[in-house]
Amino acid sequence: MHIQLTQNLNKSELSQITNLHYQVLKESFINNFGVNFLKIAYKNIVLNPKNIFFILRERRKIFGFLVATEDDAQFNKSVIYTNFSKLILEILKSFIPHPLLSLKLIPWFFSSIRIKQDLPELKFIAINPLLQRRGWGSKLLIKLNNEFQKRGIRNYRVGTKSMNKNSNNFYKKSGFSFLGKKQMFGDSFNFYISPTSSNTDIILQPEKNDYKFAWILVIIFFIFFIIRSNITMSTVPFYDFDEAHRAENAKKMAEYSSFFVPLTGSSQDRVEHLKISLKENPILHLYYHLERPFLVYLSMILSTSIFGQNEWAYRLSSFIFGLSSILFLFIFIKFNKKVSIPALLIALVTLLTSSDLWLSSQYAQMDTAVTLFLFISLSLLVFYCQKKRRIYLMLSGISFALSVLSKWHPAIIILFPLTYLVIIKKLNLKEFAMFFGYTSLLLIPWLIYLVYRFGFANVILVSSGFALSSASIIDIHQKAPIFWYIRWWWESLRPGWSLFLALLIYDSVNFKISWIRGALLSYLFGGLIAFSLPSSKIWWYVLPLVPIISVYIYLSTADYLKQRNRLTRLSLIIILAAIPVFLETTNTIGLIYGFVVTFLGFFVLIWNIPSKKPITLLCLGLFLSLFAFYLRFPKIVPYHWNTKPVALFYKSLPGKNCLWIYDMPGEAVLFYSNAGEVNVYNERSVLQGHCEHHLMSASPLEEIYQLPNMQNKQILYQQGSMKLFKL
Repeated sequence: MHIQLTQNLNKSELSQITNLHYQVLKESFINNFGVNFLKIAYKNIVLNPKNIFFILRERRKIFGFLVATEDDAQFNKSVIYTNFSKLILEILKSFIPHPLLSLKLIPWFFSSIRIKQDLPELKFIAINPLLQRRGWGSKLLIKLNNEFQKRGIRNYRVGTKSMNKNSNNFYKKSGFSFLGKKQMFGDSFNFYISPTSSNTDIILQPEKNDYKFAWILVIIFFIFFIIRSNITMSTVPFYDFDEAHRAENAKKMAEYSSFFVPLTGSSQDRVEHLKISLKENPILHLYYHLERPFLVYLSMILSTSIFGQNEWAYRLSSFIFGLSSILFLFIFIKFNKKVSIPALLIALVTLLTSSDLWLSSQYAQMDTAVTLFLFISLSLLVFYCQKKRRIYLMLSGISFALSVLSKWHPAIIILFPLTYLVIIKKLNLKEFAMFFGYTSLLLIPWLIYLVYRFGFANVILVSSGFALSSASIIDIHQKAPIFWYIRWWWESLRPGWSLFLALLIYDSVNFKISWIRGALLSYLFGGLIAFSLPSSKIWWYVLPLVPIISVYIYLSTADYLKQRNRLTRLSLIIILAAIPVFLETTNTIGLIYGFVVTFLGFFVLIWNIPSKKPITLLCLGLFLSLFAFYLRFPKIVPYHWNTKPVALFYKSLPGKNCLWIYDMPGEAVLFYSNAGEVNVYNERSVLQGHCEHHLMSASPLEEIYQLPNMQNKQILYQQGSMKLFKL
């Protein structure tokens, strides 16, 4: 009796092997497809040089065999794809006596062709019952260990049904270490690691189906978030300042066919020599806003032309841009050859629990658009540096141009990763210039139009003046310390910001920051510093940085999970960071809380924690994050809720009317009243005789009656504190 390593089987040997498999390995799933299926499969197995095939024989009689593989993924695919038509025929034949077999076959087929692991594995070992318990199985294992060592492989795994006591006892007695359980083919399997292992780098990686509950959890909450957002978008009036200003701009652009230059009658950012008369009342004026690009306004015009003049329609395009950033996170990750499912889930949840992203998506504003296009531009820039395909550089430049046409001044943060990539020589100066050449394909025609219509001086002075005033003028309501965005993210980006910082510290200490992560960090921290330097700070300014935080979390987490027993640690950090405490607190307390959670997270990353039910713990962490976020899900809160009904009453008044405001934002008044132009009422105001003048204000009557010509004026209409007077 001797053991032989073979790479070829004649008809007699093939028949003996398949019969032995069929008789000894009775619980094997593929036995359901019959002996002919086994013959085809074994014929393919023995010919693959990555497979190991030992035969226990005496002369021409075969008494046992062992099958192993260097590459589990290729093993399953080769069995399925080689002689595919013959295998399918045998499988269909097996359905006749066993029609319910298809319920197990479909998951087996798809799990086999989707396996991403290239792990060595012992697949089958079978000994004739007459020779069992005589040490032949152990001798086959010794041969296998020696063969694997010759091929430079020290670790391999083996799986067997949990209910098969004899098989489990055999591997335990042979020195195999228990790895864990997995559900396969409707049964529970135990997996073991080989006794030759000098370490435990082999991972019992869960398959995609093991994360089914986690995916269901994320999808359910995602649907809830979409529903809640759309309820807000359709029922809540415009926010009084920026949102209503954008909607009014889009409405007037459509009415006056000014599709490439926004215009409005707002009292904010007026340039007196850039105005046109109002159609309904030539004494009143609309003002062009050369400092604002047109792209998002066009998307609002398109949306309202389809769905009508309502809040939801104006907000829809911003919402679509926001959801597209989440979708593009998938695309970026899928571009990687091997996708880590737990890392993808964690990165996705960090983006889904961003208050800034969901609130900005509900607003009729430009920030989700610039966020999406900058995200795409940076991603394509990285792809270009990896693949050196010109199409990626061209699309990256065009995406950057679209971000400029959405909201130009935050778009300039793309310069930080561009400069970084040039410094580390992933881009040369020619490619740097080509990037801006592709950008100019969209920007130059727009600039030529502006210069042709309004003059070069107006375009330069208005745009530069707006940029300087935005950076230098301090709004008392927006003034915040330089570290405010860092503190804000510990509140609005839970658990993402703490997890990101903990991973960043871990990567830095272990020198794991690749050039790709370096490019992401240059964009993130370059933008964060640029936005933090001005005294005025608004949460949506830093929205373009949020998706990049999630991308970094994915790359770092996927790398971290390459070693086993680490998913538990990440899950604990998520749970720790997601606990809804210290919300809406002071800057000092917020910073202390954030630093404590971040450094605790870092120590968890380096702490050797026993791995018990890691997927269950991950699901718990994801649920806690999503549920805590659901409880504090952001929604639009107008400054004055009653602006809309009072403005609509004004709109219904007959004749020519002029509207003034006192001590309140005028943008929502403009939109709902359709007044065209609204001015601030004070002691310098002049009431001309071309229309009936009215005043809107939410201030107390005592204060209003102190204004010129307002003594004892009667209230024409009132809702809550909002009042309309006839002057």
